[in-house]
Amino acid sequence: MPGSENIISEKPSVWKKVRKYKYYIFIIFINVAIVTMWGGITLGYKVMDKCERKCIDSRISCEKNTCDSNRDICLSKCSPNDKKCNSTCQSTMGRCYVSCGSEQSKCHDSC
Repeated sequence: MPGSENIISEKPSVWKKVRKYKYYIFIIFINVAIVTMWGGITLGYKVMDKCERKCIDSRISCEKNTCDSNRDICLSKCSPNDKKCNSTCQSTMGRCYVSCGSEQSKCHDSC
């Protein structure tokens, strides 16, 4: 037929389309990776901060409730001028603080 010409149109391949938009795809990929990493890091810090706060609070509670009260009870049994008794109470309190500190260290290891 005289009026109908066969026009062969070349469809661009998928790779040509990808090549055309590769910079946009690369930028989007990098942004997604950065946002994902940032989210993981901040979430990790929030969880760790909460765990560390719990460990510190438990140490403070241990020192306040156990060590200080034991010291007060011990010192109440001593006469004011009894240096040996006072010294014994202070060393007992020191061991108690060390014990509370080691408990905090174990708690931090679990974080």
